[in-house]
Amino acid sequence: MKTHLTTLFTEFLESEQASGIILILCTMTAIVMAIFFLLIGLEIERELYVGELSDLKNASLPILAAIGGMATPALLHFGLNEGTATQGGMGIPMATDIAFALGVLSL
Repeated sequence: MKTHLTTLFTEFLESEQASGIILILCTMTAIVMAIFFLLIGLEIERELYVGELSDLKNASLPILAAIGGMATPALLHFGLNEGTATQGGMGIPMATDIAFALGVLSL
């Protein structure tokens, strides 16, 4: 039974259908991530205009946390990769700022 499943799986991966199915699954995953970040952005915007963050005193901590959440990973990446070919990739770890903003907003 185990050999039969392994053979079927290998035949599936070698077929052209596998790449199409994997492409569709990855596309659906990317769309879900994009919608998630759109909703988070809209929620933060609503909080800034009419919610608890409409007052600068209440919004200062999340704003500083978001800036720190972008700057800390970028500077850490820059410090570890200074002088190498990957030095310019600071934008990749900088994208984690949404996680820090969500964490501070949950507090």
